[in-house]
Amino acid sequence: MQEVDINKIKVLADLHKKHGKSWHFHILTPQCLLNTVKKYALILESLTDNETHVCYSDEPYIEVGAELAKLLQDTTTPSTPGENVDISMELSDAIKPILKRANELTNQKTPWHYHLLTPDCALNEDKGKWVIILEDNGNDEVLKAKYDKEPKFDLAALELLFYQQKKSS
Repeated sequence: MQEVDINKIKVLADLHKKHGKSWHFHILTPQCLLNTVKKYALILESLTDNETHVCYSDEPYIEVGAELAKLLQDTTTPSTPGENVDISMELSDAIKPILKRANELTNQKTPWHYHLLTPDCALNEDKGKWVIILEDNGNDEVLKAKYDKEPKFDLAALELLFYQQKKSS
């Protein structure tokens, strides 16, 4: 993993989008189970180039995360982060306990975060599966959902809640 500054991450994301490369990103909190450095981390993983870049900060990368999420979206994604849409009919059973807990935490104003791990993501212990992980920042509670196919609707529903908590804090 190569450490770079936040501007390099933004440039790489733009270039990956422009050239149709396969990529994704992660935002890790200091207490995140996937984070070995006790700072906020933004990781850009290029599956096309087999490269991983990271930048660290004392502050979360929420705004940059929202920008990168918009870059990753395609026409089959039901919404942009923060938009209110009703996609409940499209949700899988696997995401329901995660959404229930995320709703509870949001209503309690308890910080939480999530990860979407692609089947070939370097952070994914369940290779070959798509994985959504919810972490409660207040304790060690972790909920996990595994999928054979990309969980676009489940992810969109979770993103809506994630960005709602940021607006209400």
